[in-house]
Amino acid sequence: NSSVYERLGVEPHIYEVSASAYRGVLLEQENQTILVSGESGAGKTETVKIVLEHLATLEASSLSPGGGELAVKSNELVQKIIKSSPIFEAFGNAETLRNHNSSRFGKSTRLHFETLENGMLGLCGSTCQTYLLESNRVVSQAENERGFHIFYQFLAAPENIKVELLGEEWKGTTADDFRYLNQNETRDGKGSDSENWSKTLEALTVFDWKEGWLKTLVQALATMLRLGNIVFSPCEIQEQKAGGAN
Repeated sequence: NSSVYERLGVEPHIYEVSASAYRGVLLEQENQTILVSGESGAGKTETVKIVLEHLATLEASSLSPGGGELAVKSNELVQKIIKSSPIFEAFGNAETLRNHNSSRFGKSTRLHFETLENGMLGLCGSTCQTYLLESNRVVSQAENERGFHIFYQFLAAPENIKVELLGEEWKGTTADDFRYLNQNETRDGKGSDSENWSKTLEALTVFDWKEGWLKTLVQALATMLRLGNIVFSPCEIQEQKAGGAN
């Protein structure tokens, strides 16, 4: 069966699709699914961000200015959903030949709604499942491609931040110092790594990744980069004989 868009001869409009899914839950009381697919560079990442933000904020029109605790709860959830995007992009996206911000993993996000007193739907939670992460990109990349954004981002952080999180020996370090990152030209791509680090850091803070937790996270990333610099070389094992025993 052809879709309504095919019958009308038009392309799906992202906000219309999002609003239609919301109406399906509200009026038909049925779960709705939006599948975003396409080739690399088609705009899947940006489309998903638009859908999530639109669905998460649709309920705002149903809340009165004095929404009280419900409005506060809703706003906190909305902010977490919106702010989660920079984290997923930092740890799961990379620059490829066709796309400066290509998702190297799959993601399924569920938004959970509840019926409000005014009959509208209110956001009450969200869950996200990731799969098929291209983990081999950590250690090697195709020509003129990069590893995951997060490595370049924290290395482009202000020097005082790197020293605070990792120690004095990390002062002045760049992507060129690590084998996992210097296999190709370390271009910034669209936007700068330092600016994107600030966005990622802000998003991590929203999810309480700060102080000790943040330090542990960055140290784990730094450990991965140092492991890549370890060099193994062959050595000759000389037999030692003592008293006729090998």
